[in-house]
Amino acid sequence: DRILTLTLTSPHNATVADGIRTITITDNDSPLPTASWTGTNQTVSEGAGRVLLVVGLSTPVTSEVRLTIAASGTAVVGTDYALSPTLVIIPAGSLTATVTVQLFDNHTWAPDRILTLTLTSPHNATVADGIRTITITDNDPQGYRVNLPLITIPSPKMTANESGFCDTVGV
Repeated sequence: DRILTLTLTSPHNATVADGIRTITITDNDSPLPTASWTGTNQTVSEGAGRVLLVVGLSTPVTSEVRLTIAASGTAVVGTDYALSPTLVIIPAGSLTATVTVQLFDNHTWAPDRILTLTLTSPHNATVADGIRTITITDNDPQGYRVNLPLITIPSPKMTANESGFCDTVGV
């Protein structure tokens, strides 16, 4: 609450009989809701295809809430995962929004990768539990790698003449 005191002073052609008034301004604004990831940290195989995460609010709001997702860790965007959206919008009256992490099965063994998602830049909310970690495990046997076919030229020596004739090369 806020207190405002008004005082009448320096009257011109009058006198002040009761020149002090106190006004109490009652704070009726609700506190901002807190935004957080629901659930817990996860460990998933790259072959799972996707991970669905939910951002939740402590209370519904009358105007939309916006949050940005920052990604960090050893997982590489475009190689190990894709994130959608990176700007989370929770509409007025709603309590949740879903975030999709698309996982890429690259058919090459790699050690576990860590993806850390952090809720940042809140608008119309504060952030409570803003960090979620996803451990992406590999589903390929250790040492497994998809190799392209090897093409070799069997004869290291070829001849050509001025007319452009060349030996046939088999592959």
